[in-house]
Amino acid sequence: MPKFSALTIAVACVLASLSAVADTPPEPNGAARRACSLNGRWCVERQRSPSDPGQVERLRVIASGLEKRSDTSWSTAVRVIGSLAVTNDGACVIDLATGSNLLSLEKKPDDPAFAIYCKDSAAKVLPLGKFIVDFKSLPRSTSHRIWAESFGLDEHDCLVVNTKEGRTFLIDPHSGRLIQGSYAH
Repeated sequence: MPKFSALTIAVACVLASLSAVADTPPEPNGAARRACSLNGRWCVERQRSPSDPGQVERLRVIASGLEKRSDTSWSTAVRVIGSLAVTNDGACVIDLATGSNLLSLEKKPDDPAFAIYCKDSAAKVLPLGKFIVDFKSLPRSTSHRIWAESFGLDEHDCLVVNTKEGRTFLIDPHSGRLIQGSYAH
């Protein structure tokens, strides 16, 4: 029986949850949605404004379970594009802007791949062009381009991105620093 690393399992779980989202009916405006860290200690809740549907959302990072303390939570208002992931230390939220490994044919290199929001820091946006060398040569599904094999947070709070072009990136969301790989552009 093959052995799988914790990273492989974590990335597979993120991708599996993303595919389930596509078949989920939309939630009513104002409904809070939640995603939790891999270690289960932190959760991010998204709250859409009923007066501004589909626009700015309030993200609130809160401690869960035994760690619940109001002085450790933080929040920000942003335009969420994709699904969210929160780091194990609760300090950062990553907007997985593409939502999956597929890109619509209209996507451009300047469109966001990831937006990173950390407590007491300015937002960092990583465009698709940092990860993909040649958009036109990406394989296509029926109606989309396939840009990634996998992406998501690992157990060490690093954003791991494996592209369809065979490139691997390891990014520290806290600093935005590239730990492994070299950007395409």
